[in-house]
Amino acid sequence: METVAHLVVASAKTTSLSASPNPFNPITTLHYNIAAPMHVSLSVYNMMGQQVRVLVDGSQIIGEHTVVWDGKNESGRRVGSDVYLVRLVTGQSVSTQRVALVH
Repeated sequence: METVAHLVVASAKTTSLSASPNPFNPITTLHYNIAAPMHVSLSVYNMMGQQVRVLVDGSQIIGEHTVVWDGKNESGRRVGSDVYLVRLVTGQSVSTQRVALVH
């Protein structure tokens, strides 16, 4: 029983995803915690569910992490003013944060 409680706490720490500033122009900094070494995927999607940019896709160590999104897509072009979804996927959880880009 003690192990289950520990896993729930670890999972909760993993899903702490935030963005600042939000709304933003031209960049926002994404903050998240990793409770154990694991594979992490951090991507930006538009409101139609289309992937705009992959920010992280690989193994990361325990601790706090920050990633800057510059409001550009995979091709390096600035995206339009809109609300975007930042999705953090780890081996333990999925978390989503809305961010608003205002030009």
